Amino acid sequence: MRDREAYFILMGDPVAKARARMRYGFGKRFYDLQHADKIAQRMEIEHQMSGDKFIGPCHADFIFYMPIKRTTKYKENDPMFYKPDTDNMIKWICDVMESVVYDNDCILSEIYSRKIYGNIPRTEITIRELPYVEKNPQRIRRQILSTLQAR
Repeated sequence: MRDREAYFILMGDPVAKARARMRYGFGKRFYDLQHADKIAQRMEIEHQMSGDKFIGPCHADFIFYMPIKRTTKYKENDPMFYKPDTDNMIKWICDVMESVVYDNDCILSEIYSRKIYGNIPRTEITIRELPYVEKNPQRIRRQILSTLQAR
């Protein structure tokens, strides 16, 4: 067990994961409309990432600061309860962080999220490793070795 924490800020309007689309032509093909955006945000997280990937159970905090429209009466830090859905924004961030911060998002055992109004639209992410006792130390050893060999 290690006590690690990582903090990331993605500037710009928070993004929600969209459904995959299907194109008909030579058979049915699925494609991802957000592929380029995902790569851009993944590169930003890689730039901010320091250290190795997380491999044990983790807690994630997501704070989505949504832009304040001029026509609304809401102020900064007021809760935002309109679209996009919070769960779709969490899915987007988890997909973006996969293979950069962790190998699979199944290690996120605790998630806390807030969607609020902010003067500067952004997404703040904190990942913290949770205390645990590894039942199979060989699995951790293999993961560490595979991570080192991939570099």
